[in-house]
Amino acid sequence: MKNSADFNALKKMAEQEDSEAQCELGWMYAVGREVVKDDTEAVRWFRRSAEQENIRAQFNLGVMYCTGEGVERNYEEAASWFKQAADQGAAEAEYKLGSLYYLGRGVDEDEAKAVKWLQKAAKQGHEEAQKLLELYSQN
Repeated sequence: MKNSADFNALKKMAEQEDSEAQCELGWMYAVGREVVKDDTEAVRWFRRSAEQENIRAQFNLGVMYCTGEGVERNYEEAASWFKQAADQGAAEAEYKLGSLYYLGRGVDEDEAKAVKWLQKAAKQGHEEAQKLLELYSQN
């Protein structure tokens, strides 16, 4: 964004249910780029985009629930959003979901499901998933 006219154009697109614009607007609020950082606004825009099956927004909303930024921390809700993005092949979401199964946060601890999701992420070259699988195999 170079100026407020660009921001206003993006916001107008987001208000007209453009999921990419909504996700971008959420990101701007989450990191404080071009606007004052506002996690509540970030969650609002991520949710609108995520409900339209935007993978990045689903993942970002999962992160917000994991960290408790803009919403009360809720691992069950985080797992739900990560699952939606993971089901669409998002490697980072597969990793996060596998990690939640590994730790039993928001989902029942389940080694088989943890390995399944971590393997999916690892097959896409996700290094942290590969490292966690290595740790798993050593136990």
